[in-house]
Amino acid sequence: MKYFYHFLCTLAICLSCIPLQAKAESLSFFSYQVEVTYPSVDGIAPPVPVSGVELSVYRVAELNKEENYVLLPDYQQLDISGLTEMNADELEEEAQKFSSLTEQQDITPDFTAITDENGIVLFQNIEEPGLYLT
Repeated sequence: MKYFYHFLCTLAICLSCIPLQAKAESLSFFSYQVEVTYPSVDGIAPPVPVSGVELSVYRVAELNKEENYVLLPDYQQLDISGLTEMNADELEEEAQKFSSLTEQQDITPDFTAITDENGIVLFQNIEEPGLYLT
């Protein structure tokens, strides 16, 4: 069985009314990195890393033996059919649905970490293949 780790990323944080940017990257089957930065004001200067931002990861679906996602009980009211064929805008829309439901039901995160001085947080030891919300 192949191990798949997919992450639906949504970051809606506003500090001092300047929206933050988040770049997510899977480093291996068991680790996932998110970089949080303030965007460049002039478009020329590099983005500025933001330390001290708490990020959480929620497991929303498991991967069954047939390599299909099966939503976990807290998320079963949502639909993930066609998820692998969605474009970036559609994935962002789905991530927002998962995020809203997570907040409404006050679901406990599976992992939580705080960005370091470089604006980076590393989630390690994610051993269960599945679909995750960041």
